[in-house]
Amino acid sequence: MDKNSSIPAREGGNGVAGPAEGGQRLDAFLTAIFPELGLRGRRRLCSSGRVRVDGKIVRPGERLRPGQNISWSQEPLNTPPEGFRLVWANGGYCAFSKPAGLPSARLAGGLNGSAEACLESLWPRLAADFTGYSGQPLPENAPLLCNRLDAPTSGLLLGAFSRAALQDYRRLELEGRIEKYYYALVWGEAPESLRLEQALDTDSRRKTRVLEHKEEDRTRHTLAEKPSSPATMDFVGHQEPVSLLRTLIRRGARHQIRAHLTWAGFPIVGDHLYAPDKNPNPEAPLYLHHFRIRFMGMETETPLPWEFSQDC
Repeated sequence: MDKNSSIPAREGGNGVAGPAEGGQRLDAFLTAIFPELGLRGRRRLCSSGRVRVDGKIVRPGERLRPGQNISWSQEPLNTPPEGFRLVWANGGYCAFSKPAGLPSARLAGGLNGSAEACLESLWPRLAADFTGYSGQPLPENAPLLCNRLDAPTSGLLLGAFSRAALQDYRRLELEGRIEKYYYALVWGEAPESLRLEQALDTDSRRKTRVLEHKEEDRTRHTLAEKPSSPATMDFVGHQEPVSLLRTLIRRGARHQIRAHLTWAGFPIVGDHLYAPDKNPNPEAPLYLHHFRIRFMGMETETPLPWEFSQDC
């Protein structure tokens, strides 16, 4: 930090950005305070709601302005991150709505910047506030995550109330009996339906590669179709056409939908990892939302969170 900054050292909790911080990204600014976390750790700290700018939760890439108040803490959360809520439960499972920007899995080192860690620390409050399970009390122990979403992807996370239920979910997933539905807003005029059968190479943790040969296992395919009556297609400010697709996967692989749709020529709006030429702004939101999950006769949904007038 520059000598013109009034931000205190790591042990402090808040301060005011000085002239030297003007235009600096929030996650870069936090390097001097939490150097041991690395970039992913600093971004998770922001996404968890424990770093605030002028009292608001902002994206890790937010550009600072001189005079803004920045506060931070590594203390456990006492309130859920904005948009993180319990939406459904029965005796064996529950479902949460995860906001974009919040990672699913706990980061090594124990920070609460993930849905998994939030469940562990906030479960009593989340369970007490939930009234959708026939008025019956929910289990006291925090649920175990069944699935994961990329940090920029919003939507449903499923939790199991026991290890036996988690094992049942894993078995059903291997058998292709879990239906996971996503909405994806893509660049281009997509056809009415697509079946994407290409095999995927997920050896690289950063980016999934689409292979030349087809995947024989049908549970690894991506199905996509245009909804019969999309209600949120008022996407303004862009000359290139876009299409709203409803996609279905069963087992799923890392970045499966993102990689398959890019390979098919319809990259997701906001996906600067797989289509940087179409999405040059790395701070733009990713328009991929896990809105429905169905298995064993059970089904739950969460609505689209998008504002289609955002700059991509």
